[in-house]
Amino acid sequence: MSAAHSAPVAVYAQHTGSMTQISRADWHVAPLSRELWERGGRVAYQEGIDTENASFASAAPDWETFVAHKIAPYCLAAVDDASGDCLAVAWGIHAFARPIYLGVVEHSLYVRSSARGRGVGKGLLGEFIRRTEAGGTWTLLGLVFPENTASIALHESLGFRQVGVYERVGKMPFGARKGQWRDVLLLERRSPIVS
Repeated sequence: MSAAHSAPVAVYAQHTGSMTQISRADWHVAPLSRELWERGGRVAYQEGIDTENASFASAAPDWETFVAHKIAPYCLAAVDDASGDCLAVAWGIHAFARPIYLGVVEHSLYVRSSARGRGVGKGLLGEFIRRTEAGGTWTLLGLVFPENTASIALHESLGFRQVGVYERVGKMPFGARKGQWRDVLLLERRSPIVS
């Protein structure tokens, strides 16, 4: 493992703006590539979809479809140092089309079931926050089903807060809730350093 990989990830603690260290002794953050998408990134997304509490999408797309509208510098992967496999993915899209809102990014985060409970999600989201702030992003948005309590807790631990609820915003297209209207929570994190 290189020295760059063994450095802890710096992330913001909830409500304080202070820095917290997340150890990542056996994985590192890399730009998400086609290879990493196929070496576990797509699996992470599909496993999230399969819970029926992470996305309205019914299947993880192929690489070309996936990257079509993403902000390239904000497509990240957590990569296992031993195997080179992708453990988790995070990405951002422009939340609004108007130029005045270019500093507002909607993000997504998916962690493979085999990597959950190891701090991978928190570490990757923390690095995502750091990189988006370095790129001038002042607000991150997350859309989360209310039933996804683990995601809500993770986001709150990194300074996100619930600012609204989109009630009955979409019908579930698959699974046990197929045809049911779903609410989605709007989580927001305003950067304390981008002004």
